[in-house]
Amino acid sequence: MKKVVIFLGVMLFAKDFVFCTSCHNGRKEVKLSTLTKQEIVKKLHEFKNSKKGTMSYIAKGLSEKDIKKVAEKYGK
Repeated sequence: MKKVVIFLGVMLFAKDFVFCTSCHNGRKEVKLSTLTKQEIVKKLHEFKNSKKGTMSYIAKGLSEKDIKKVAEKYGK
């Protein structure tokens, strides 16, 4: 249930993907600006195909178009 609540809460803010920086601001998780666009796409696909962790639940809600938008917005 906790995972579902996390997923739904995150997806409410997913329209412009501003939620990414809530974790990926360089403090706890990998800072997205240190990754190339291709690395972000690869990692999101890996998470999408995984069954573990919060990122897998987030990535499963992303379309291919969404993944490309995230890479464009945050990748170097």
